[in-house]
Amino acid sequence: MFETLLTHQGQTRRLLVEHAPAGGWDVREVLDSHELSRAHYADWHRVEQAVHLKVCLLAQDGWRAASAG
Repeated sequence: MFETLLTHQGQTRRLLVEHAPAGGWDVREVLDSHELSRAHYADWHRVEQAVHLKVCLLAQDGWRAASAG
């Protein structure tokens, strides 16, 4: 599993990338403890693009990278 953690105004947003049981990867976006979205990708390049785009868009709205520990 791969996780990107972002924070903004006391909230935490996670982008989680997990291997899907049937193959490929699932990307989930979680705000605090609520799942906002889930997408499935068969191509790792698409996973990288989706996560990068989401992080860039969130950064424009003031979200900043944070450490998980």
